[in-house]
Amino acid sequence: PSSFFLILRFFLFGLDFVGAAIRLAHFKKAVQKISSFSTALDAGCGTGDFSFYLAERYPQVSFDAYDINKDIIEQNKDIQRKMRTQNISFSDVNLLSVKEKEKYDFIFSIGTLIYFSKQDTKRILQRLTAALQKNGYLYLDLPQEDFLEVKWFPVSWYKEKYQALKTENSGSLYRFEEMQSLLSGLGYDIITANKSFSYTGKLA
Repeated sequence: PSSFFLILRFFLFGLDFVGAAIRLAHFKKAVQKISSFSTALDAGCGTGDFSFYLAERYPQVSFDAYDINKDIIEQNKDIQRKMRTQNISFSDVNLLSVKEKEKYDFIFSIGTLIYFSKQDTKRILQRLTAALQKNGYLYLDLPQEDFLEVKWFPVSWYKEKYQALKTENSGSLYRFEEMQSLLSGLGYDIITANKSFSYTGKLA
C-alpha cells in the first residue's frame, strides 16, 4: 500500500482479495481433518501465504515451498527473515522436476495448476504422488472449466474482467469429475471434494 489510508485499511481489514479468503476458509477446514503431519510441501507457493499461515500454527512441522519464480522466492525469504520463521525452506523448483520420493505426509497446491496443460498437470500430479508418503494427504485447490461464469449475468456485462482472468488462467482446466477420476486413477481415496466458489463467491 502506497498511501497512509491504504496502509491503515490494510492493517485493519487485510487484503481485499475475496478469492484468497474463500480458499483459506476451505483450506483451514481440510487441515483440521488431518490427524497429524510432520513434513509438508507447498507445491507452487507463490507469495507463500499458505506456507506462512501453517508454519506459524505448526512450528513442529517442516515445510518445503516450491515455486518456479525466483524473484518471488527471494521475496518470501526476505519476509521469512523478518518474521523469524525457521520451519520453511523456500526453493525455486519447477513442479515438473520434483524428484523427492515418499518424503512428505502432506502436500498442498493452491491455485497453481491453472497455468499448465492437462498433460503437464497429470505429470505434476504423478510426481507429487511419488513424493507423498503412503497414507499421506494431498490437498488441491484449482479452478474448474466453468469457474469464470456467473450464470446470473451475460459475460458481456463483465467482459473486461472475464478476459483478464482468462489470460491469467492460461492452462487447460479440468472438469470437476474429470479431476476426481484422475486422482482415483493415481490411487487416491478422495475424502472430500467440493466446489469452492458458490454463486455469491463468484459474484464477489
